[in-house]
Amino acid sequence: MSPLYVVTEWLSFPVVTLSVKSRIVTVKGRRGTLVKSFKHMALELTKVGKNKLRIDIWFANRKQLACLKTTIGHVNNMFKGVTYVRAVSSLPCNCPVSY
Repeated sequence: MSPLYVVTEWLSFPVVTLSVKSRIVTVKGRRGTLVKSFKHMALELTKVGKNKLRIDIWFANRKQLACLKTTIGHVNNMFKGVTYVRAVSSLPCNCPVSY
């Protein structure tokens, strides 16, 4: 039996500005701006308070519940993308090998 109503609330980072309009999520941080559209998923995205995102699903089956976790992962990666700096190793690309 599928659940009737599923609600998940997700708290964003305090240094990130979050905006949601018609299932398009925009995240602004000190490293830039990321925009992602979730219009292909049957979800209800609403911004609750200053930095909290609420995701609602009505009459969800197993695959739609998986979409819920995927959406949470995408938004979390957007938060990390505008907050953190990716560490890149500075190894030489072409180094001679002698035998």
